[in-house]
Order: sequence, then C-alpha cells, then structure tokens
Amino acid sequence: MKNKIIMLVLAVAIFIPSIVAIISYNNTNAAPVSEKNVRTLTVADLAGNTFSFDKDEKDQSDMIDFFFSMNSASSKVASLPEPLIGTAFFKVTMSSSQKNADYQYYFSTDASQAYFIDPAGQAYAIPEDYAASFIESRYAVSLYVNAVVPTLAVSSSAVLPSSAAWMYKNSAGVYVECDTQTAANAQKVSLEGGLELLFSLNPDHFNVKLTDTANGKVVFNDQYDKISSLSIDKSVVLSVEIDAKWYEDAARDYFGEMHYAFTADIAAPAEFFLAHSTRENGQFTSISALNIADLTKIQFTSTPDIGYTPTFFRDGDYAVALLPISCDVPAGTYTLSLKYGGVSEDITLEVKQRNVRYFNYSISAAILNATRTDATIKAFNDAMADLNKSGSEKKYWEGLFAEPVVKASSYDGVITTGFGHLRKINGTDISYTHEGVDYIRSKGSEVFAGNNGVVVFAGYTELGGNTVVIEHGYGLKTWYSHLSELKVAVGNEVKKGDAIGLVGATGFTNQNGVHAGMTIFGVPVSPYSAWYDEEIKIVKK
Repeated sequence: MKNKIIMLVLAVAIFIPSIVAIISYNNTNAAPVSEKNVRTLTVADLAGNTFSFDKDEKDQSDMIDFFFSMNSASSKVASLPEPLIGTAFFKVTMSSSQKNADYQYYFSTDASQAYFIDPAGQAYAIPEDYAASFIESRYAVSLYVNAVVPTLAVSSSAVLPSSAAWMYKNSAGVYVECDTQTAANAQKVSLEGGLELLFSLNPDHFNVKLTDTANGKVVFNDQYDKISSLSIDKSVVLSVEIDAKWYEDAARDYFGEMHYAFTADIAAPAEFFLAHSTRENGQFTSISALNIADLTKIQFTSTPDIGYTPTFFRDGDYAVALLPISCDVPAGTYTLSLKYGGVSEDITLEVKQRNVRYFNYSISAAILNATRTDATIKAFNDAMADLNKSGSEKKYWEGLFAEPVVKASSYDGVITTGFGHLRKINGTDISYTHEGVDYIRSKGSEVFAGNNGVVVFAGYTELGGNTVVIEHGYGLKTWYSHLSELKVAVGNEVKKGDAIGLVGATGFTNQNGVHAGMTIFGVPVSPYSAWYDEEIKIVKK
C-alpha cells in the first residue's frame, strides 16, 4: 500500500508543471490588455495614416504611457455626445502578446470636447490638458485642414517634389512641420498635347523653367500664369523645374515651399476639326482630331448643351466621331469645347431650324391598336436599346448612300412622308416627329442596302414589322421596316445595293412600302445629304 501511495505522488508531481503551464497560458489569454502586458500601440488617424509605437523603444514607449495615463484620468460618462455619434474617430489598437484591444478616440481642435470609447463600449470624457497635448502633437495632423500638403498634377499625372517644407498652425497657435513625401528617384512623365500644371492649393509664387533636352535651350522661364505664350507644336522632351511658394501671412494658418525637377515627354498637341460650321437640326456632322493616343481621354462639352457626347473611333492617324444634331435641338449658336492633354479648343457650330411640314396620317383603328401602343413602342425600344448603344470600330461605308428602293413610276417609289416632319394620326390626339423616310412601292419589290455594312438586326417587331438594321461603322446605322420578307440574317456583311428584303406592309403602316431611317448611336438623323449631296464628310488635314 505504501508503494502505491508513493507512485501516485510521483505521478502527480510529474504532471504539475504541465498543469501550471496550462493554467498560466489560459490566464494569459484571458487577461485584458493592460499597461503591464501591452507590447505595441497603433494610432490610425482620420486620413488613414498609421503611427506605431513599441514598448521596448524608449522614444516610443512614452506615447503608450501617455495613452494609459490619459485613460486613467478620464471620467466615465453615460454615452458619447449626440453630435459625435457616427463621426470619424482615431482608432487606437493596444496589443499584448496574445490580444488586441481597440479604442475609439474622438478628438477635434477643441480640447474641451474630447472623448473615447473603450473595447467594452463604455464612453469617457478626456481631460482638456490631455486632449490638448495630443491634438497639438504631430500625430493629430489629420485634424487640421491646412496641414494637408498641396499636391501637383501634371496634365493629370501626379508628381512628387524633389524637396518640400510645409508648416501648419495647430490649436495652440504654434506652427508645426508636416511630414512631406519627396521623390526618391528622377521622375519622368509622358504627356499628350501640352503641359498643364495644377496645384491642389494655388501657390503665391509659381515659377516654371522648361529646357529642351535635345539642345539645352531654355524655352520658358517665368511665372506659370504666362505659360499660355508658350507654343508646343511638335513632340519634345523637356526638363521641368518648378519653384512654388506659399507665403506666411497673419490671415493664414499655413505656409511652405515645394521644388520640383522632372522630365516631361510631350507628344505633339492635339488638333480638332469640325466638318461643317452650319447644320440644320436633324442633320449630322463629324469631328476629327490629330495626335490622339488615347481616345477615351478626349473630353467634350457643349454650350448650350447640344444633348449628345460623341464617341471617337480610330481612323488611321485620326480620331473620328459622328455628331448627330437631334430634331429637338433648338436653332442657335453652339460652342463645342474639346480637350485633350494640355490642349483645349472651342469650335463654333451654327444650328439652323429645318423646314417642318405637318401631315395627317390615316390608318385603321385595328392596325393602330395592334401595332402602335405604349406597349409596342416600349417593346421596340427595349429590343433596340443595345443596338443603339453600339458602334463598329470599322468604317464600312464608302461614298454616297443609296436610297432603299428604285422608283418605278410617278407613283411607285415616291416619298410619302419625309424625315423630321410632324405626323398626326387622324381621329386621335397622337402626333409625333417622323424619324425616317417613307416610300410607296409595290409589294414584293426589292429593298436595297444603303451602303456597305454588317446586319445587326433582322427580325420582327409589332411596331416596325419585319425590320433590317445595318451598322456602317462608328455607330452609323440604317433601318428598313415594314418588309414582307427578309433576305439577310444578323452577321451578314452586305454591299451597297444588295437586296436585303422585299417591300411589304407589316407593322405600323397603311400601305405597301418601306420606312428607311438613319441613326447615330440611336439618334435619328436626316439621310438626305448622304443620299443626294455629299459623302459623309470627315475633315483630314
């Protein structure tokens, strides 16, 4: 019996260290982060900057001690003041070897209104002297609007200074120097069309020196507001030196200076051309441009608003866009503003009022109710929505466009209602602008493609009946409706004059014929000039 007792004691003794270790480990994991076991502290400010402090580093451990001392001196309150709920805060994470504890600190430039919420959700009011100590330190820089160091964009490309100094005034009225980021290596920017320099905060002194690296010649050395006198008409590589200063002033709470040195590889400036200076509403024109590397960076605005933003396509060395002028655009003078890189150009377009005639349209109630209702119009627009947004990057058309039918007699093949005129349906209050050209033609007669292109729709809708849509490139499409039979399918490539269907009376129509339309990205335009007067004009230098 004695031996059994001895063996039991020995067994317990063997396991005691393990048991102690387990208990110690569990206690350590369960222990809250305290001043005794904290290892690191991280402050994330309102701008997303982070500052880290390590207990083992003397100059950093002071900040850890400060936060624990501030917390101990703070007073428990029922809740965070209402104005602070939902506002931005400094996130402070205190970490031991096993756990993290997150605190939310609500500081402002008013030291008397400072609070924090501990990991358990309890709110505390921070003593004013502690709050003042923090908000006057460099770690509270995100509280001060004018502590944000100005940035420079060079034709939308961000560039860092080679040297910089920026001072802001804190809540105590003392200037504090900001940390500034400078370029570690020589910078080079590639620009298109010119050199545009834009500071986020305009400097008082802004001198620019430009040197042609090919020959060492200084091409500009003056204040930036005079740089419009500099003409860059070819590709060039410039050495750029900028000296910018914001002067100290009693009315301000900031001052500083930035120096920049970088190389700018500038491509030849963009040039823009408008095919017509005068058009009627309902017609269209084109815009072409040279020296465009990235089509998506062309910016377009119009004054007054012409109601359309052109889409540019690549055409050899040129960028080309067709510009429809909707029937709804009022007559007047429009300034078309185009911008690319450092180049801005205004072009004037005079829009004249087209001649509008009024037609009464007689059609049976049965056909009207079956083919032209809110539902059939919506169904048609829904079916064509994706087509109207699309445009081929390939230009298929060549020369003049052809009319869709052959005139067989003084009656057969004539136009009954032209483009852009107003139609009123007899016996109703329905009126609308006619968006195409209607022909009378014998049933079964062939309907022809107006020009080279690709068939993007061949099918039936209640409104249009059997319809063919051909994409000719750059978003230009022709439409052929009311056909009795289709002779093409989606994806077929056609040539000008190819038969695409047969004349019929399907859809919303009161006679055998064909409705021929032309659109640019879904905007109806008059086809007359493309048929009779001129090829679609694209200006090239």
